[in-house]
Amino acid sequence: MAPEERDVIPGRRRSRAVAPGDASGAVGLVVEDVVSGYRGAPSVVHDMSLSVAPGEVVAVLGRNGAGKTTLLSTISGVLRCRRGRVALGDEQLSGMPAPRIAAAGVAHVPEGRRVIPGMSVDDNLRLGGYSLRSRTVIEEQLRSVIGLFPMLEPWRRRVAGSLSGGEQQMLAIARGLMGKPRVVLLDEPLTGLAPILRAEVLGVVDAMRTAGHAILIVEQNAAETLPFADRVLVIHEGRITLSGSAAEMASSSAIQEEYLGLPIGRTAGEPCPTREESRRW
Repeated sequence: MAPEERDVIPGRRRSRAVAPGDASGAVGLVVEDVVSGYRGAPSVVHDMSLSVAPGEVVAVLGRNGAGKTTLLSTISGVLRCRRGRVALGDEQLSGMPAPRIAAAGVAHVPEGRRVIPGMSVDDNLRLGGYSLRSRTVIEEQLRSVIGLFPMLEPWRRRVAGSLSGGEQQMLAIARGLMGKPRVVLLDEPLTGLAPILRAEVLGVVDAMRTAGHAILIVEQNAAETLPFADRVLVIHEGRITLSGSAAEMASSSAIQEEYLGLPIGRTAGEPCPTREESRRW
C-alpha cells in the first residue's frame, strides 16, 4: 500500500507508513518494523514503520495510551527496540545509547518542557550543545538558534524557571536544536499553552521545516496541528491504523470521529483551516 493511501475501515491494522525521502532523494528518519515497550512489561509499539524526510513535518495523532510517547522514546534511544530498525539516512541508530543517538543528529523534546529552572536561559541553551565539543562551534550554533528564536535574545540572562510555560516550551525546543540535529522529535509541545502561545510554537515548527529539519510531532490537538503538517499518522493500540496527507485527514469526518475522538470544534466533514489561515488567527 502506497504511503498516501488511507485505510478507513475500523478495526483493520496497518503499521506501515513509509515515504522514501524528499524530492531530491534525501533520506531522513526511517523506522522499520519496530517493536518496543518498557522493561518488564508487554510491548507497546507493534511492527511500526514510518519515515520523515528532510523539510517535512509528520504529525502523529492518537488517544492517550496509544503508544505515541513510546514511539518517540524508542527512536531517541530512551527505550530499546525489541525488534526492528531505526536509522538516520544510512546510519543505523538501533542499539545505540541515547547520548550517541543525540550526537548522531536526533533531538528529542519530551512532554513537559523539562528546562533546568535554576540555570539561565543562556546556560540551558549551551547545555543543549554539549555534543558539539568545540566552543567555536557552540557559539556559531547559538547564534543560529537565536536567529530562529529571536524572542530568546532578551531572556538569555533570565533564570529559566522565571519564564512562562510558553516561553519555557520555546526554550526547550531551542535547546534541542543546539546539537545541530537533522531530526527533531516533539512530544505534545502545545499542551497547557494559551492559544497565542500555541500559534507561536507552531510558527517555530514551520520555520524549522523551512530550515530543512525532519520533524516528527506527537499531538492530541488535531485542529491546530493538521494545518501545519505535511503528512499524518494515526496510532491506535501501538499500531499505525491510518496514514495520509494532512489535507486528507483534515477533511475526513470518519477519521475525526472513529479514530481521534477529539473535540476539534467543527461539524463533521468540515475541513480544517489552511496553514495560511491559521497564521492569520
